[in-house]
Amino acid sequence: MTGRRVGVLGLGSWGSALGLVLREAEVPFRGWSPLVDQVRLIQETGTNPDYLPGIDLGRGFPCTDDLDAVVRWADTLLLVIPSRYLRDVCGRIAGMGVDPRLVINAGKGLDHEHSSLLSDLIAGELPGWPQAVLSGPSHAEEVAAGIPTLVVAAAAEQATAEAVRDLFMTARFRVYSSTDLIGVQVGGAVKNVIALAAGCIDGLGLGDNTKAALITRGLVEVARLGVAMGGKPETFFGLSGLGDLVVTCESRHSRNRHVGEQLGRGRSLEEVLGEMVMVAEGVWTAETVCSLSRRLGVEAPISEQVWAVLQGRSSPLAAVEALMTRDPRQEMEAFSGRL
Repeated sequence: MTGRRVGVLGLGSWGSALGLVLREAEVPFRGWSPLVDQVRLIQETGTNPDYLPGIDLGRGFPCTDDLDAVVRWADTLLLVIPSRYLRDVCGRIAGMGVDPRLVINAGKGLDHEHSSLLSDLIAGELPGWPQAVLSGPSHAEEVAAGIPTLVVAAAAEQATAEAVRDLFMTARFRVYSSTDLIGVQVGGAVKNVIALAAGCIDGLGLGDNTKAALITRGLVEVARLGVAMGGKPETFFGLSGLGDLVVTCESRHSRNRHVGEQLGRGRSLEEVLGEMVMVAEGVWTAETVCSLSRRLGVEAPISEQVWAVLQGRSSPLAAVEALMTRDPRQEMEAFSGRL
């Protein structure tokens, strides 16, 4: 993608970290945030302390609060926006009347309003614009610190996936390509719900056996829904499936795991979310996963229990008991015929 100009829309932790990746790859970029004070702080100090503390972005990190200017300058748009704000931003872009640009979505979530993938949301707001996604086990804090990280770029067309791969590839940020646009998105979204359950296990102090079981059965749940939506089974055993699930369920950086851990310790959801600056996507995704699973006729017992806890209809301990007392079955039953 020689000569590409990338507009990074959203300067939370992940958007800021990806800006640093683009800088290392020597790709021109400009960042956008609607938060005027955040933009001013980045411009004046080269830091983004609320979202990426301890990381020096450099005084030359290009950013603005002028969305129109960034979109018109760029020929590629990197969307790093929480799912519940994505429709609004895409609608604003559509209203500018610019020619289609390549859209790369690096957010992980689902369209809550229509119980669909974010690529469907983007296509509805920006019809005819080419799309790709960037996903995988990639905590922003570690990427920004230059810790070796592997992710996957997915698009319906192999050439697009490979072009996005080449755009971000550096010696410390390795990118694979995939044509499974559906599966990569499902893996990135549903793992956040499973991570809430993993955090509950930590908060309850249930130990490694329980956590290992949760991750293993969680992977089955992610894959089962993903295949029902049209994803490829093998995708869920790659970086955007197993890889992202493991890191999100285990890492101290994981916001979703943190929320679950606090719930497991007996705190209320409102109290936990009230302390957080950044978004825990799993909180907003859980209901959508349950809705999609019911509509497609696939089981999602972990997600159902997570949603019950988030709604206050169950407690973390009661949710564990409910999962442990489900009807017995063969372990690989889910893999017979269709996943």
